[in-house]
Amino acid sequence: IGSADPCTRAAPGRRGSASGIARCGWRSVRWCGWRCGVASATSWSCVSPADGRSGLRVQDFRLTRGSEEREFKLRLVLVQAMQHDRRVSGDVALTIEGSENGEATSYALTELLPPDVDKAWPFSFRYFQDFDRLFVLPDGFTPERVHVEVRSRTRSISSIEESFAWATSQG
Repeated sequence: IGSADPCTRAAPGRRGSASGIARCGWRSVRWCGWRCGVASATSWSCVSPADGRSGLRVQDFRLTRGSEEREFKLRLVLVQAMQHDRRVSGDVALTIEGSENGEATSYALTELLPPDVDKAWPFSFRYFQDFDRLFVLPDGFTPERVHVEVRSRTRSISSIEESFAWATSQG
């Protein structure tokens, strides 16, 4: 899964830098809802998103079907809006809410990951970081929502929580 914008391609889990997010030679490029412009031949200057709010954000959240039954791939992109003078660090907790046998049920993503995968989900970046996680839903469970909690450990950068309706696309 990758962005259609050639300026934003990065390997999964890759941390972004000003030079890393702006690889093309365009005078002005669009990146994840931000306007980036060339400040000089070697430095890029990203300004704020349209709403002008700074801080930690979920820039992209996407679910796609995996190759096996009940297998899904989660794509999450975190960004630090406006202030890039320091690195933001923390971890991500994700819960999938739905129903199982007619009763409300939720699963932490850590319960759904393959056994050989690291359950921790740390992040540390200055501009952005993207993640891909593969997981399998239990038989009989019908997902409805995904709750994402991004917990900052960096002083003066607030943690965030967002909830997304379950919607998938073909992988």
